[in-house]
Amino acid sequence: MSAPTDNALDNSVERSFMGGIGDVFGVATLRDSGLFFRQFLSLPRELRDNIYEAKFSDCLTNITLRRGPEKGKKEKFPALLPHFCYINRQVFNESVPILLRNRNITVTYVWDLESLINVLSWSSEVDPYRAITSLTLETLTLWNIDKIIARDRRPDDPNLCGNNLVQRCSALKSLTLELSSYEMVIRTTKPGAPPKFTDVQRRTWDGFRAYFGTAIFESARLRSLVLRCDSPYYAWMVVIGCKTVEEYYSSFLAWVREEMIERKTRAELRIEHVDKHYRRLCVGFDERGE
Repeated sequence: MSAPTDNALDNSVERSFMGGIGDVFGVATLRDSGLFFRQFLSLPRELRDNIYEAKFSDCLTNITLRRGPEKGKKEKFPALLPHFCYINRQVFNESVPILLRNRNITVTYVWDLESLINVLSWSSEVDPYRAITSLTLETLTLWNIDKIIARDRRPDDPNLCGNNLVQRCSALKSLTLELSSYEMVIRTTKPGAPPKFTDVQRRTWDGFRAYFGTAIFESARLRSLVLRCDSPYYAWMVVIGCKTVEEYYSSFLAWVREEMIERKTRAELRIEHVDKHYRRLCVGFDERGE
């Protein structure tokens, strides 16, 4: 994917953007979009920022990246951002931080997060990680680099994973993690047992610490931490002696609360229990990432 150039990228994109500016001011601008575009760039930065905010007011509050089977698809200007962000380098540098400022990014697969970071890296003035203020990770394959290597492929940037990701997103205010019941226990196959028959044991607190690290609890700006716990297999609950889903996650949640107290975490913790459900594949804006 190539970065925006200093010149206008595409006349249709520029005309669309100028039409949007015209809507903001209630004037027709398409008669001489080039002249209006030059006049727009000559405005003080504060006024241009106000125009970007007005233009983005129609965009929904969540950017969902759930590409699925199209992970290998390379697009010149991917639909991760509104098309007018790609007009030229200056508009890209100025508009993208405003777009992301109060929006959540929902990510399922590592290649989608990688695509987003690659696009944000086009800006020479904006740290792509610092531009992210609210993030939802729908799978913990984004959390543990060993699992990414095993199930998927190693990302080009190790900062896309777990502790490194949280540390790099230094402006992150809200983080939502979808916890898999698989990661709360250690599963081992019993010798001589039928295939797929495993023994299930709770992870120890040290095990949780080794897996999740401590970056979440040490994040200076994080104000909201949401943990979404999915429903475990009933057979696993029986093996480890749990009668409820809440009890199944109790060890992990106790560890989280203790870490937050010990490290004086400022974030508010919220626990949600959810059933696994099908999520449609999409790349773009929606209300809540559903």
